[in-house]
Amino acid sequence: MAEVLRCVNFPGIIADSLGGYLEALGLLKVATSKWPRVRGCWRNRSFLLCATELTAADITAFLRAEWQPTPYRRWWKGQKELGPARAKASLADVALLDSHIVSRGGLRNVYNPVFGTGGNVGKRDFAKVAEVCGKLRSHPDAPSWLETTLSNRTDVELPELPSTGTWFVHANKTFNSGSDVAREGQLSPWSWLLAFEGALCLAGGVNRLLSAKTRPYGAFPFVTEPPAPLQPGELGTVRAEFWAPDWDSPASLAEVVSLFRRGLARVGSRAARTPADFAMSALTAGAQAGVRGFHRFSLRQTTSGNTFEAIRETPVLTKQDTGATADLTRIADWLDKLPKDQASSQTRKFAGFQGPVEKALLQLGQAPDEPESWRYLLTSVAETQMRLDRTRGLREKKNLLGGPQYGLRQNVFEKALPKRGPAEHIAATIASVSAGKYSVFHNVYGAEPGTFAFGKERTPSAVWHNGNPNDALCDILERRLVDTGRWPDTENAKTVASSSAATRHLVQQFLNENQLAARVAALLPLTTLIRWIGASAFDGPRGPVQAPTPEYRLQALFRPLLLASPLELGRYTENQLRPNPARARAIVSAIRAGIWRTAIDLAQQSYSAAAIQIVSPPSSLKANGTKIAASLLIPISQNAVREDFLTYWTVNGTNRQEKQQ
Repeated sequence: MAEVLRCVNFPGIIADSLGGYLEALGLLKVATSKWPRVRGCWRNRSFLLCATELTAADITAFLRAEWQPTPYRRWWKGQKELGPARAKASLADVALLDSHIVSRGGLRNVYNPVFGTGGNVGKRDFAKVAEVCGKLRSHPDAPSWLETTLSNRTDVELPELPSTGTWFVHANKTFNSGSDVAREGQLSPWSWLLAFEGALCLAGGVNRLLSAKTRPYGAFPFVTEPPAPLQPGELGTVRAEFWAPDWDSPASLAEVVSLFRRGLARVGSRAARTPADFAMSALTAGAQAGVRGFHRFSLRQTTSGNTFEAIRETPVLTKQDTGATADLTRIADWLDKLPKDQASSQTRKFAGFQGPVEKALLQLGQAPDEPESWRYLLTSVAETQMRLDRTRGLREKKNLLGGPQYGLRQNVFEKALPKRGPAEHIAATIASVSAGKYSVFHNVYGAEPGTFAFGKERTPSAVWHNGNPNDALCDILERRLVDTGRWPDTENAKTVASSSAATRHLVQQFLNENQLAARVAALLPLTTLIRWIGASAFDGPRGPVQAPTPEYRLQALFRPLLLASPLELGRYTENQLRPNPARARAIVSAIRAGIWRTAIDLAQQSYSAAAIQIVSPPSSLKANGTKIAASLLIPISQNAVREDFLTYWTVNGTNRQEKQQ
């Protein structure tokens, strides 16, 4: 028969502070000593205890009359060798030590930042606070203070408890709060005592990376390295972060302790160590089963260099399937290999590479269903990679770069831009232009064509810049024509081949709207991170352009000469137009420079060689050559190219158009 649990809600114990979260662990631990089968969980931000027979009055009576708090004794203070001392200590003393310090033999001890440096945070001494709180249990107002802790009673004057602000930010010392210069923080002593009991669950241990031969490092459960700074002034201001697991299914103390002992969170095949790692672990189902999310607390420096408080950050929810596990894991691994910021007593060096990407990963962990979070991630990766690409000192240290990011799947782009307009579709089709292992990615970033690795010198194929967007697109087109046949897996004019195609209406829209080129250029660094294997869905008109502009007609004259494959333009084999990269380069250069007579003469000679006669364009042309040349980088289907050319530039096609008009 299923066991029916009675749940008791404690509205005073909420995870709005690190102390509040630790109170919940402490309450579960204390209640288990009286009711071994009791369970606990989080519901609607507050903590619940569940058992077959349990009431709030039972808990209150036990805490007041029977419970004996764990003594806080910093017995290790002054000990130089903790290993031998630990071996001789009692089990209670070992448990107390392990929640504070991890001893690594002859290496430097590692301190749990939740307890500061072995039991103190600057001048804040946890042992003194424990002593004061223990004495206050016999105070006449102690029962009322206990009600405040458990039930959030607000009509009780709480005692002043100095040095509690590290865990309970709201109980920190405040200045200019009254007639005096400062006022000590106020807190129920029961809150601190329960929080201390819960903090003892955070026992650390020694782990190793990769193999037993590597240098051991100290680790505490769900305690991460500090986040990478975004500005130089943020260096060293955060000691660490504590990612407190949140669960809503009743769990016993043994299950909770087991969860904390393992501190289980993984990114791919490695343990999570940074805030970004934990965010990715939550997004890729790498967190411990049953954990629905994390309450995130940043142990941040505030009033002085030796004093810090646990500041609550935006929580992160676990998501079992984002549909992009491999891509997110790859980005997290790449982030881990980027140049790191250094903030120690000996070295302070701000690199600024990890911060923006880590912030984007954390934002994605907080709002994984928001397209803006995915766009921000792609933008941060693109901007960081651009910085790496242009930092020569880092290019010479290839091991620091971790390889460029290329080949993300299309569903990442679809998550970032679920509703795609003309600019997004054009940028995606341009990014799909490739020849073997030489894609537009290599024109935007300085990776070696034929590979996806940064060399010591930036390759000449990388021509992307932030100047005039039409000029930047023209530079890509011309460079790809120059590189035809130069790199492995390229032949003929394959450098302008693509796996996706835009509609003809989009090409005309690109030529007509002045701002569209700028929007396309802004998106191109993002879209080139994607491996395009097909057309990106676009809700827009298809088929022939009904009212083509003169600019659209003009680009249709030159487009057949830039195709990657032979094009049949007549009924006979001699009418086949074959790719000619040298001819294509000359035509694009003439168009871009506005030397229309030269461009048209080259086109007429090419068509005449294929026994194709065209209608002569006007002798005096006035058109934006740079924009028309840029439009030629936008791929459209061969059938569309053939149809437009035959319609606008052959005698039969123009006659047919005139009759229709």
